[in-house]
Amino acid sequence: MPGPHLGSWLTLLLTAALCRLAALEPLPPCHPLLLGACGLTALSDDPAATGINPAAGEPGLAASSALTHGMRRLARYELASLVAWQYSSAYAAWQSLDNDACRRADVRAGVRYGCSFFRLGLGYKLLLDEIPGYGAARDDRLDAGLRLSYKGLSLDLGSEHRLPPRSGGEGSYNLCLGQAPDPNLTLAAGLAFAPDTDPCFKLGCRLRLYQNLTALAAWESEPARFGCAAAFDLGWLNLAYAVQTHPDLDWTHSLGLTVLFP
Repeated sequence: MPGPHLGSWLTLLLTAALCRLAALEPLPPCHPLLLGACGLTALSDDPAATGINPAAGEPGLAASSALTHGMRRLARYELASLVAWQYSSAYAAWQSLDNDACRRADVRAGVRYGCSFFRLGLGYKLLLDEIPGYGAARDDRLDAGLRLSYKGLSLDLGSEHRLPPRSGGEGSYNLCLGQAPDPNLTLAAGLAFAPDTDPCFKLGCRLRLYQNLTALAAWESEPARFGCAAAFDLGWLNLAYAVQTHPDLDWTHSLGLTVLFP
C-alpha cells in the first residue's frame, strides 16, 4: 500500500505543533499587515495589532484569513475590533484554527488609556485547544503593553504572562522601535524573546508608493523568513494581501479587510 502523501504528513506535524495540549502557544499573526511586517507593530496600525501588543493598533474592525504554508487544512480566521472614546479605548478579537485533528481558538479583550505621547494597554487572552478523542485544555494569560511616540519616533513594549495555575514565571516579550524619517516612509526594528528560547530579531519598512497603495516588507531571524504585503487604501476601507516565506515549508498567504473608525 503506498505511503501517505508528503503534504498530509506535513499537515499532521504542523497541526501537532500548533495544538500541543501540554504547552499552549498563541496562534501566529493572521492579518496581512502583521504577517507582512513579521509582527513589527510600528508598521501596522490595524486593530489586529493588539494580538502582539495591547497598546498597539488604531480604531476599526478587521477580518482576515491566512492559508498557513499553503495548506488548506490549516486555514485560519480572525476578527478584531477596537473602539475609542476620548483618551480611552477597548478591544476584542477572536482567531480560530479548525482542523480534523485539532481545534484551536484564541480570544482576547482589553482596555487602553492614552494621553499625549504615551499609551498603556492591559488585556486578557484565553487559549482553547481540543483534540477530538484526546480531550481539551485551556490557558489564561495576561497581556500588558506600552507605546511611546514623539515626533515620528515610536517605541512599543508588549508582554504576555500565564495566569495561575500555569504561571511559573513564564512569559514572552516584544519590543519594536519605529522611525518615520518621511511621511511616506516608516522604518522599524524589533526583538521578540521568551525564557529558554532563542531571541528573534526583526527588521522592516513601510512605504507609501501612491496615494492609495502602500507596501510593507520585513525579515525575522527565528525562523529566518521574509514577509511582504500590499495595502490598498480606499478611504475608510482598507484591503491588504501578504505572503511570508519559510525556510522549509511553503509560503503563508493572508488576505484581510479593515473598516477604519473616525
